[in-house]
Amino acid sequence: MCPKNGVRSFNYDPATDLFTGEKYEAIPLSFDIEELGGAKKKLVISFDDGPDRRWTPKILDILKEKNVPGVFFVVGEAANQAPDLLKREYNEGHEIGITRLHTLILTKSRAHRSNGS
Repeated sequence: MCPKNGVRSFNYDPATDLFTGEKYEAIPLSFDIEELGGAKKKLVISFDDGPDRRWTPKILDILKEKNVPGVFFVVGEAANQAPDLLKREYNEGHEIGITRLHTLILTKSRAHRSNGS
């Protein structure tokens, strides 16, 4: 299967300055990957947005019991609060990546927009 771009349309109401609707005309499709790399019957298990004091230790225990490596994509703020969990992930042979340091929600006031900035 070949990749296909998606198409979606939006309804915008200038009176309220809001998007009032969204419609997918075509769903994007990616390549159908049947085999990648040299190792057969292997896959990557990834865990995102941690470490989490409640769930990460439980996940690590299961991975250790099954002798399965994982990939942990951590959030900077959570990682700073749980360096012991990061050390455990590393010491037990898992890969670690950073997804984002924090999430920014940027908004502009109507007055700011009306200034053209």
